Order: sequence, then structure tokens, then C-alpha cells
Amino acid sequence: MYYTTHQVFLTWRAIYVIVFDLSRSLDSVVPPESRDKYYEMAKGGAKSELTCLEFINFWLCSIFAHAVAPSSVRNKDTSKTAQKSPPIFIVGTHRESVQGYAKEKREKIGSAFGKIRESIMRRPFECHVVPKYYAIENSLEDKDEELVELREHIEKVAMEEPYMGEEIPLRWLLFEDTLAADKANYISLDQTKELTLPFGMESEGELLTMLTFYHDLGYIVYYGGIEDQQSLLRDIVILNPQWLIDVFKQIITILDPAEMEGIVSDAWTTLEKDGILEDRLIQHMWQGFLEQKEALVKLMAKFDLICEAPAERHQQEQQDGVDTEVSNEAQKVVRKRYYVPSRLTSRCSPEEIAQITSSTYFYVDFRGFLPDGLFHRLMARAVRWMDERDGQPVNLFYRHISLMVDEEHHALIEMLPPHEATIKVTVYRGEVADSDHDGDSHKQPAPSAVKEVMDFVTETLDSLRQHWARRIEYDVRFMCPRLKCSEKKLLKNCFKEKSLKCGLHSIPTAATKFKFGMSEEGVESPITCKESIVLCALYFSYLAEQIGSEWRLLGIRLELNPADIDHITEDNVTAVYRILAMLQLWKNRSSCSDKRKVEKLCMALSSCNRTDLAEKVKKEAGIC
Repeated sequence: MYYTTHQVFLTWRAIYVIVFDLSRSLDSVVPPESRDKYYEMAKGGAKSELTCLEFINFWLCSIFAHAVAPSSVRNKDTSKTAQKSPPIFIVGTHRESVQGYAKEKREKIGSAFGKIRESIMRRPFECHVVPKYYAIENSLEDKDEELVELREHIEKVAMEEPYMGEEIPLRWLLFEDTLAADKANYISLDQTKELTLPFGMESEGELLTMLTFYHDLGYIVYYGGIEDQQSLLRDIVILNPQWLIDVFKQIITILDPAEMEGIVSDAWTTLEKDGILEDRLIQHMWQGFLEQKEALVKLMAKFDLICEAPAERHQQEQQDGVDTEVSNEAQKVVRKRYYVPSRLTSRCSPEEIAQITSSTYFYVDFRGFLPDGLFHRLMARAVRWMDERDGQPVNLFYRHISLMVDEEHHALIEMLPPHEATIKVTVYRGEVADSDHDGDSHKQPAPSAVKEVMDFVTETLDSLRQHWARRIEYDVRFMCPRLKCSEKKLLKNCFKEKSLKCGLHSIPTAATKFKFGMSEEGVESPITCKESIVLCALYFSYLAEQIGSEWRLLGIRLELNPADIDHITEDNVTAVYRILAMLQLWKNRSSCSDKRKVEKLCMALSSCNRTDLAEKVKKEAGIC
């Protein structure tokens, strides 16, 4: 459960301590996350396949990706501190359990620390790691000098953090005291307003700012300050974050079979075997706070912990509080159900995968860091994507997403083993039962279908990166077509050159662009048009690398306002991602045709003295 939800509680206003067992080899596989007798059901999770060293790096990546300080803090002079915010301590425990005499122990500990330092060298999160590592012995408690020094060091680092000494209004502190005395787990926004009125807080703007501040500190959980929130989430203030964890835990963790009560035992079985949560089971588990059920379901959906599954139809026999809709078909009740991606255990059949004969596939390389939660979110978005298109239901498996793109084309999205940090996407023509169409499954998929799937994946990842983990980075790659070559090349580089060098050979980019629907010749379907080639996330990624400091002016020329530019600067860490976010925001806001969008983009580029790029865009879009 923790690896699915921990990012919810990571904040830059914190000091992190990554702890590992010195008595275990850094090259040994991490012990199973679930050590009880139900471990076989839990499967250990993807993290159980990582070594201790890889696991340390996983946590460093996760903190770096999710706990991002505001740009005003990131741009401050940090020359007086040895590390950037948030600081991360590396601590080895069980010092006395390391085998050998005193000198040998010191050498082994020094070797382990050296191995960690080497593994994080030149990684983007290295600047957050406190230079001094600690080896402590828990059993000695205050008698351990190293442990005492660690505590003092944490206090010293805390005092140097940029938010220390920050002034906040006295009425905020009075509100904090009220929270400490209040035993409620949650309250409504209106109740929060009533609590703050005696302190003289009359402005709703200040109230939302204060709630966001305490949310960042981890005192409360509140998402009403985020622009795209619905009213249900705006209205609930979680005063006890541990309570929220317990609520989530009831759904996404393994349960002792003895606790699966008989009245809903079949619903428990459906959750355990199929990863599908029935609304009546939610009703049963959340009996103590049913008035907040709808908001909590929305909150879980916001975190992509659940997503709606195809509804189940029953003869009309409605239970109080269970979300249902009555259909006209023989007065049947349609009961809501939800996929719980983290609970999926069934696997996609290797035999069926082996039967895919002709396909086009590409890889999404996450540069060493792909958290389970991101793939679970991609699962949830895939279900919604198909639902919005009125498509066939998506089949979800452990590490696989199977969907039907159109009447002919299918896609299989696979999360490869954790150490690869890669998603493989395969697009192919499905087999048809009619014998007259036996040859269809042996035909290569239409480039337009490949592009459609690629656009969904990249646009979804860009959205998740911007709103969930701003420092997650990825590259779209394709396999060199030469036999026995396993080299994966950057797909966006096909826009730069007529051929790409691979060893002693060259890869013609025209054929590759056609294959992935990135050239005018590859657009043979009414689903796409040639102008859309330069409006996809992959081409925007290429453009973002070519555009320089003029990106702010370009944004203004594309009719974004200065506030938009400021938000983009704040929400994105690197210049390339700021430009990419700017282009995506402009595209999403513009209501004109694709052809008109391309014309506007070219005009804006020319007005920023980037006629060279404007001409390239016109050429790719087939505009004379």
C-alpha cells in the first residue's frame, strides 16, 4: 500500500532519512515487503525484485521527483549549506551486526558507504544528500555516540532550511492550536470557516492559502486550493492524515481471510482475485463515515488509486447507500464497480502475447526511475480514455494494459522489470474469428493507430509529470530495425536528421517516421491529419529542445498571459519542460482547427526571430 500512496505525503518542507541494514549486502534482494503468512497473496510487490542499493536509489529518486521546492527556494543561494532542500540523510543501522573484528567492520561499512556514493554520483538528486553518512546501532540508544551526533546534525540542518524563521500570521497559529484540540478526523470547508472566524480570518483567499500551507507541512490533507479540483474535494478538509491512510488501506492492502465477513465475502473475493472493488464493499468498509463516501471515492480517483470499471447488472434489489443506476432493460440495477490497479494479481497470458506476429512497438525509458504508482495511474487513465471514446472495456493485468484502439487495432502496454525502468508499448492488428480475415493479424498496424496510442501515452505522462511528479523524465525510443541489434534510439531525433547512426550502420529516418505516423505519408486515416504530426507531444518535445530563452516571448505571442508563464515557471523544473508545458497549454486552450494552430505556431515562431524553426514546422506539416 505504501508504495502506491507515499507520494501523497512527500513534501519539500521536510528532512528525509533513508535507512538501510548494514548487516545485509547492498547487492542482496530487498526482503519481501509483506513478511506475514499472507505474503503469497501480496506477491511482495515490484520492489521485492530490487537490490538494497537499487532500493536506496529508488527512494532518492522518489523524494527528488515528488518533494519539489518552489522555484523561489530553488533559485536561492545555497552556498552556505552542504545540500539543497529537501535534505536527505543516509543512515546505516545494525552496525554491531556487521561480521568481523572492529577494523574489519569499519572497512565493510566504509565500503558500503563508498558504493552508495558511487551509485549516486552525478545523479540529479546527489545535491540533496547530506555529505556525511552515519552508521548507528539502534540497541544502544543514547549510548551510541554516532546516533547522538546524527540527532544533533539533523537539528543543525533543520535550522538552516529556508522556511525556518518564516513569519506566519498569529491567527494561523491559533487555528493550529484548535486543530490540536479537535478530535475530528475531517471537517467541511464551511466548518473550517466557522473555526477561523473567531480569529478574525474573514477572507476565503487567506483561508485557502493557510490550508495549503498546513497541507505542505503534512498537518492536514487538503486539495481544494488546486485549480482543477471539483467541489467535492474542495469541501473536505482531512484533519488527521493517518485516518486517511487507514481509509485507503482498507481497500488497497491484503486482508486476513478471517476478517472477510460472510455478508460480502463474494465481493472480497472479487477484489482479491480480479482487483475489482464493488460499491457495496465500500459501503460495508466505510460504515462509520458514509456521509463522506462520495468525496473519499473522488479523492482516491484523484490519486488514481481506483478508476471506474464496467458496471455490473443485477435484478432490482437496491441496498441503502450503494451507488446504483436503474436501466430500462428489465428494470435491472447497475451497480458501480472500480478497478484497484495496485490489487491486480492476474497476469497477461504469455501464450497470447507470443501469438502477436506483426506489430509496431516503442519503449518509454524513464532514465532509471519508474515508480509502480505511475504505471497504476496510467492504467486508470487508459480506462478513462477508452470510456471517453465509447470504446471496448480495457483489460488490466499485473504490469499489463490491454486495450482495443479501434475495430482492427489493439495495444498492449507493459511495465518491464523494475531495474529496467521502462514501459513497452506494442500496437498490432487483432485476430478476427472470420476465416476470410485470417491474414489481417499478419499485416503491420496502420501508422495512424500507432501514433494515436503514442499520443495517448506521451500526453498522459506529460500530464502526470506536471501534476504529480514534476521531476520524472522519460524518452520515447524505438529498436534499431537491423537484425540482432538491440540498440534503442531516441524517436524524436528522427525530426533532426535524414538518418541516425547506429554502430557502423545508419537508420533511415523517413521509414521510421512513416512507421510511427510522424510523416505526411504515414497519415492515411481520417483519425489524424498531417497537421497533427507537429502538434503531438513527441514533436513538441523536439521543439522544446530547439527553443531557447525566447520561450517566454513565444508564449505571449501564442496568447498566453504573464500569469500562465509564471505558473509554468513555478511548476516545471527545467527549461525544456517549461517550454513543453507552454506548448501543451497553448494547444489545449486553442479551439481552432489543427491547420490554423500550425499557422499560428509558425507566425509566433517567426515573430520571435525563429524563422528557421517556423520553416521546419511548415515542412513537417506539409504546409507550403
